Amino acid sequence: MNCGGRLRITCATASTNCGLPFVGVQYRILYFFHGNQAAVVSHGVIKESKVPAAEIERAIQRMKRFQSNPSRHTFIPVKGE
Repeated sequence: MNCGGRLRITCATASTNCGLPFVGVQYRILYFFHGNQAAVVSHGVIKESKVPAAEIERAIQRMKRFQSNPSRHTFIPVKGE
């Protein structure tokens, strides 16, 4: 989903079985790529026919926040722990 200019938010669909027989919930996972280093998950929403504009805007704002300071939003494990 092209969100204008260089911004691109991607949606993927994931399924899970909520513990009830024959009843499943599908989620849309909104994520973006940080260069060729990582895929960054913004958030997920319950699948509808179309991702609401407010959820796309939320993902765009989170992407911009990440891009403004990637090291602040990146987990790097401490060696020896």
